[in-house]
Amino acid sequence: MHDELFTHPKALEDRDLIRYAKRVGLDIERFTRDLADNVFLLKIQSAYEQSVFDEHVTGTPTIYLNEIRYTGATDVQSLLEAIKQSDPEGQIQLPERAGQIRQFVRKLRKGSAGVFE
Repeated sequence: MHDELFTHPKALEDRDLIRYAKRVGLDIERFTRDLADNVFLLKIQSAYEQSVFDEHVTGTPTIYLNEIRYTGATDVQSLLEAIKQSDPEGQIQLPERAGQIRQFVRKLRKGSAGVFE
């Protein structure tokens, strides 16, 4: 369901949610009842408040490197540098230049060995 919600971020009306629930094989009667009864509303509100007040997540993307919130520039080169700095043991092998990021991302998606060795 998570994937469905993030795949269709602009289609989150009840009818859309029910369609996604069917697609992923949820118990539609229970899902519809829970949706109508706002069963998870308190849990969602609590998680939202924790994100905002405890973890200071106020938007997306919010980036953490080794449990420290990153607030620097979000261009590829700046992010690569910040990741390198957050890895004092040098365990993460990243491209030297932003131009190599496409190849790096392809390796990550394929689960290639050696990316994080």
